[in-house]
Amino acid sequence: ACSYGTATVVTQGFLFNAMDRLGIAQYLSRIGLLLDGNSGESLTAAKEAWMVDPAWQGIRRYIENVFCLEDWFEVFIAQDVVLDTLVYDLMYDQFDQAISNAGGSDLAMLIEFMQEWYKDGSRWVDATLKTTVGESEHNRETISRWVAEWQEKAVADLTPLAELAVGEGAIDVCVEVLNKRLAKAGL
Repeated sequence: ACSYGTATVVTQGFLFNAMDRLGIAQYLSRIGLLLDGNSGESLTAAKEAWMVDPAWQGIRRYIENVFCLEDWFEVFIAQDVVLDTLVYDLMYDQFDQAISNAGGSDLAMLIEFMQEWYKDGSRWVDATLKTTVGESEHNRETISRWVAEWQEKAVADLTPLAELAVGEGAIDVCVEVLNKRLAKAGL
């Protein structure tokens, strides 16, 4: 979106978003390092899981496919609207609650920043989506098609991870959250 966006007002917002995501990735890496005593074993294990664990291969494929898109707004739909909504509900709401229920409430303190960032960023995403959908019927149809395509892929690709992290039915809760968000935007 930063590369192909049409104006500074667009690219600047996506650049800030990208830098925040980089910070979140670094923050998650630091959490892993703190938990393993700074040995780096957690990062090695995470990379190994990302590369070969079947539960992660769907989401890895999804991300790689998004990297190949040239339409910056379709990237926005695939990543910021569809995937973020599903992942943030799954990992930062449902998984966080499951870990807290199992006695791991310390994790909630460590990921509070990501939860707050998502709430703040969602206002920008929702405003951008709602404005664009309301601009024309062509926009609404195109965005609806993209949402349907990327939602189908994301649900299929996230389901193994959702079942592993939270259990059966977790992805259905995520989809409900996404559908409510889309309805508010006029889709």
